[in-house]
Amino acid sequence: MPRRKRPARSPVPGLQRRGSRAYYVRTLPRAVSVDRERGDRISKSLEAEWGSEAAVSRAGAVNTLWERGDWPVLRRWAAGEVHVTELVRAVREGDYDRLKRLNADGYLLGRAVEEHLRRTEATRSVRTHEIHRTACEALVAHFGADRPMHTVTTAEAEAFLHA
Repeated sequence: MPRRKRPARSPVPGLQRRGSRAYYVRTLPRAVSVDRERGDRISKSLEAEWGSEAAVSRAGAVNTLWERGDWPVLRRWAAGEVHVTELVRAVREGDYDRLKRLNADGYLLGRAVEEHLRRTEATRSVRTHEIHRTACEALVAHFGADRPMHTVTTAEAEAFLHA
């Protein structure tokens, strides 16, 4: 009886074939998942043909972010907020801070405020956090949480501060 040939293993963890397309499929660790029982699953097209150089380089970039533990960036990519080519560019250039600024519509004020307040709460005193929260709530009330940060002009920021 002839032995059945096993399919070739992917050169990058998480890289999978679906038809003629390449996908990245993995489950986030329970410690960083919203669903702590099963973990959150990321399953997203790499927008490349299976076996192409683009598929391998894109999967490699996503895997690098996975190994670094850049969970928020991976979630934003899975949600369609950041394009896979931006992940590749940032990893290739070593500019991981770039990924924190990128969004399909630009970096949104509401998200920036949430991240800032989480960092402030974790690293500063309760009083400092209260002061920052008050200022940030006024900022979001004035400009709106869905406002892309790059659209806020210097004049608008000055007017807000003087008001």
